[in-house]
Amino acid sequence: MSLGSRSVGLAIVMVLISALAIGFAPVCAKLAYLGGSNPYSLITARNLMMTAVLGIGLLCFGRSFRLPTKSLVIALSMGPVYVLLSYGYLGAVAYIPVDLAILIYLLHPLLIGILVRVIGQEAVSPLRYVALCLALLGLAIAIGAASTGLNLVGVSLAFMSAIACAIMIVGNTAAMKQADSVLVIFYMVLSATIILTVAHLFYGTVNLPVGVRGWSGFLGVGITYTIGITLFFAAVPMLGATRAAMISNAEPIFGIVGAALVLGESVSIVQGSGILLVLASIFLMESSR
Repeated sequence: MSLGSRSVGLAIVMVLISALAIGFAPVCAKLAYLGGSNPYSLITARNLMMTAVLGIGLLCFGRSFRLPTKSLVIALSMGPVYVLLSYGYLGAVAYIPVDLAILIYLLHPLLIGILVRVIGQEAVSPLRYVALCLALLGLAIAIGAASTGLNLVGVSLAFMSAIACAIMIVGNTAAMKQADSVLVIFYMVLSATIILTVAHLFYGTVNLPVGVRGWSGFLGVGITYTIGITLFFAAVPMLGATRAAMISNAEPIFGIVGAALVLGESVSIVQGSGILLVLASIFLMESSR
């Protein structure tokens, strides 16, 4: 196996681990809410944790904190977008089932495919569009199967997270062309943390969870996101934004299995068929290579 093939293989493994971590994050969030926390407190604490972990990691490895001006501007500007993504994704599970929030959020690969084509950042072949549309069909089937009695606030938050995620991935991919991926993520998270902390001081109320279950979920969100976001963006330069996003469609499997095991949520046969279509789109994307 060539060095390039090994690098791509490693990048795919990194994205799959990222999908496992991020897929399990809303399960942790649900546990935190059941323990008495709220989305705003959870997201602020998670970003503080991510900033601290990434910053300490960079210091321990003796990495420079300097970024090219263009990359720094993009990374900082992605902070507000990351706030919207975070609030939408983790806030949605306070209103709708975890599996549905995950599936709506995973519309972002389709949006990324459109964005990178429009701005000329990455070529998108017709077959890749077929794979993206297949994923969209699978998501539509799964969402339709769970449409009875849906909370519109939760659904809207999940859609907001999908749009914000697409913008964040495309923006950060551009920033990483001239800079280290982990450093770009650090400045994005730092920007988001400053925004959330300032807003929290004026408008937010601190709702910390109680009990082992609540604190496990509260801390688990920070751990899963730190691992997931860092590994995903470290793999993007080797795979491209669209391909990495498509592989990350494995998230619903991990998230839904986690929701079933931890929260007792169930998946209908129709929803399961939609999930299988999403997985088929991933294999179609990869088999074309």
